[in-house]
Amino acid sequence: MAATLIYIDTFLYQNQPLKESLERQLKAAEISIQSIHFLEQTDISLANKLQNLLNEASLCCIAASSKAFPLVSRILATLKDDILVATGNTLHPATASIVKPESYLLHFDTTPCNVLMVKPYAKAPDILLQKSESKQTWQLFGSEEHLKKIKQLAFENQFAFDFFQIIEGWYEIEAQSAFQIDKMLPHGALDSILLLPANNIFDACIRVLSHCAETITFAESCTGGLIASSLTARSGSSDILKGSVVSYANSIKHQWLEVESTVLENPGAVSMECVIQMANGAKELAKSDIALAVSGIAGPTGGTPLKPVGTVYIAAANSQETRSKHLLLQGDRNYIQNQAMMHSLKLLIELEREKFYNYFKNS
Repeated sequence: MAATLIYIDTFLYQNQPLKESLERQLKAAEISIQSIHFLEQTDISLANKLQNLLNEASLCCIAASSKAFPLVSRILATLKDDILVATGNTLHPATASIVKPESYLLHFDTTPCNVLMVKPYAKAPDILLQKSESKQTWQLFGSEEHLKKIKQLAFENQFAFDFFQIIEGWYEIEAQSAFQIDKMLPHGALDSILLLPANNIFDACIRVLSHCAETITFAESCTGGLIASSLTARSGSSDILKGSVVSYANSIKHQWLEVESTVLENPGAVSMECVIQMANGAKELAKSDIALAVSGIAGPTGGTPLKPVGTVYIAAANSQETRSKHLLLQGDRNYIQNQAMMHSLKLLIELEREKFYNYFKNS
């Protein structure tokens, strides 16, 4: 179910990093945001505006500054014909069903409302809202034919099923959590596909590589550290990440990653030969078990007739082999970088397929 998010106090809705942090927290709690509203605590019609928004919402989250929080609690108590009480340092209407430090859950008819005191540079209070439906997210690495089999499975077993394509050969599937899709597939179907129960592919990588006691490193050029920053945004990344090199300049590719000067001259930094040497150089530099490397032209400038914008080479290396791939991606700079990252992760999972398959088969 989607929530109405209400910010109260100019200070909050002018603090973009603080807002982004709260919205990420809601997303982590699997609460989607239907609409966002900004109200000022000095607005004389604040009570009426709050009541109107609560009447329209099916789920509500109010984020108030420390100055606005007591006022909001008084208004909500008045709207419910309730009294104010304090639990610890949290002032709240007496009928609040759950109270935690600087967070409480209140119900207006059938509308749950979570009121939060949000402070800068402080740990965000607990989100007390709960999603209305329990769903399981799966990462499917396989063909369109494999996806059709799962669609048919959903139809035969009458369970809700939705999906979107991340890149070619990789789909994210969302289904009712009661259905373990991998247990319902025909015998032998998983031999040709990889189906991972995971909301986030970086979390899956952390779980598998941590279990195998393996480490990883990255050598990024056109992605500029996007893969490393996306991994380190996830809890547990320190268990597997040795380090990362943003090897933008050819001199860094040569000096740090030992890419041969002759390769950088011809066929050049954007080439299969270069990215293979980048991956192996990064693995040796970090003394890691696995390395990913990316080099390409993200645009909007820098393309040539032979290597147009969107030309990207990726490589994944472990102690047994190195795999590489040439991509021709479409879109603006950020989209090309994101696609390059996703293709790199897919290549990693293909390289380490047996480890991923065995981990999730036995978990």
